[in-house]
Amino acid sequence: MKKYAFKHPIVNLVIGIVLVVFAVLAMFVFGWISDFARYLVGAIIIAFTVMRFMTARSGYKNSNAQMILIVEAIVAITLAVLLIIDSIGMQLALGATLYMRGFVYLLILQLLNLRRSFETFIIYVAVLTLGAYVWFGNADLMIIEWLVFVFVAAYGVFLTLLGITNLKK
Repeated sequence: MKKYAFKHPIVNLVIGIVLVVFAVLAMFVFGWISDFARYLVGAIIIAFTVMRFMTARSGYKNSNAQMILIVEAIVAITLAVLLIIDSIGMQLALGATLYMRGFVYLLILQLLNLRRSFETFIIYVAVLTLGAYVWFGNADLMIIEWLVFVFVAAYGVFLTLLGITNLKK
């Protein structure tokens, strides 16, 4: 989990507090999440796609696995850009990205005959299932807005707690 944090505890603390305050204000005071949900979801898709691609690219030496990762990154970034410019719906972009993320992980596991923990396998099956539900199950936009709020607030709390614990060392 620490790979999603910054190296300096002060930076973690400041960004974590800013994210928590932003999430609360955006959801309950100003209503920004409903206004800017498509931009936030698009930015989150792009950020996590780039982070996942950079970390996973060096982890797999197989050229087929690397090609699958490149195609996944291109498709996810394309979906995010189309979401941001309002060409596709949020359910399609988020659902297809989640579904593809789970499918690609399971495909690479099968392709390379890798062994991972059972918990990791279940998490990616859940990601695949959640993606299918959001994409095809007509997930309400309010649910997606709440998920964006919980995601941003939880990441802010994580960074804040990590900053506080590392600040004391």
